[in-house]
Amino acid sequence: MPPRRGPDLKPELRARISELRSIQWSYKRIHVKYPEVSLSAIINACQREATRNDRSLTTPRTGAPRKLSLTDRGHVYDIISFRDPYIKNRDLLHEVDNKVKIRTMQKLCRELGRKKWL
Repeated sequence: MPPRRGPDLKPELRARISELRSIQWSYKRIHVKYPEVSLSAIINACQREATRNDRSLTTPRTGAPRKLSLTDRGHVYDIISFRDPYIKNRDLLHEVDNKVKIRTMQKLCRELGRKKWL
């Protein structure tokens, strides 16, 4: 399993780290000043600062796009909340044109706070 990423650095902290690096502080010295930030996070923040368009925004994380759009997710929520809370999972899959597998639909229902019981 790949290592899990921690939370992103706050833009203010990232700006302070980049500013210290621009006045020739070493990565280790910055790490001593901010021990709660790992050394690798400091290095990555400084290296990626040049590629950021807007200095305050975090670049989006990589990954595959969601198979269910927000419209589909809203449609599923409407069905399981208002129209038919006792709908079977396979019927729910037909409502979204079988774009996802049944396990993904179960996770979506749990995420929406609507568990579907067997």
